[in-house]
Amino acid sequence: MTANDFEILVQRHLDERMRDNDLQKLQANLSQWVETLFKLLEQTDKSIARVRRQFRGVERRTVLEDLNSEADRIDKVLTEILGPTSDPESIDFESEEDVDSSELQLAWRDGSLIAWLGGHKLKSFGLLVHRFWGVGVYRRLRRG
Repeated sequence: MTANDFEILVQRHLDERMRDNDLQKLQANLSQWVETLFKLLEQTDKSIARVRRQFRGVERRTVLEDLNSEADRIDKVLTEILGPTSDPESIDFESEEDVDSSELQLAWRDGSLIAWLGGHKLKSFGLLVHRFWGVGVYRRLRRG
């Protein structure tokens, strides 16, 4: 199956127009499914930004509602596959226990997984390197 065919399959799933064995094909190619969803989400986000710049009036509102609905559907499927993201309100930034804590952050952009570490009152770059190394991220590590 070509990448384009797979993207059409993912879009059919998002549009709830799946055929009998489509879900099995997606589940059998989980990493490609997630990659395609992130790609579609990024394209949708770019379209939303473009529409905000180029359109006005009722037309703009209608197109933005459609695009935001599409982004919500993609996000819902990603959450079903990957699980929910951390709740930022559950982090107690005033606690002394947070001094040496850090959290791995991930994003998908232009076909690459971008990973970074962040935390309140992090003490050293060495701690960041140690945390990345612990989860297998060791190539092309740089200070940002």
